[in-house]
Amino acid sequence: MKNICTICGKEYEPYYAYGERQKTCSPECRAVMAQQYHEKNKERHRALSKIRYQAQRQENNGHVICRICGRPIYRTFTVGEGQPRMHYECVLNDCISTLRSGGKLSHKQLLRLEARGYTKREFIEEFGGVESC
Repeated sequence: MKNICTICGKEYEPYYAYGERQKTCSPECRAVMAQQYHEKNKERHRALSKIRYQAQRQENNGHVICRICGRPIYRTFTVGEGQPRMHYECVLNDCISTLRSGGKLSHKQLLRLEARGYTKREFIEEFGGVESC
């Protein structure tokens, strides 16, 4: 069975495993077809992303959602604050619950504490006196 390449128009014998699904005659034509596909769908993807982003902002009334608890973060616009991704209390409670359950703080948790001005030792001394680290 012979197929015709959708890019260059040559007639070719498809690889036995692909059959009618194979649309191009060579890897070069396949690369051109992939490029055309991506260019065609790029605008569609951007439009869908914009719609999803707007829907999410409407749902959250424009607020960022906390990555730990899922509630909106109501920001105050102070200089140097940036855009927080988690509530201050959520980070502390997450670390405290991990230590109280007997687990060790993960690398992410340690980075979150460090960003809030705590070392591991200071955090343990200040919040709960949990000995297991």
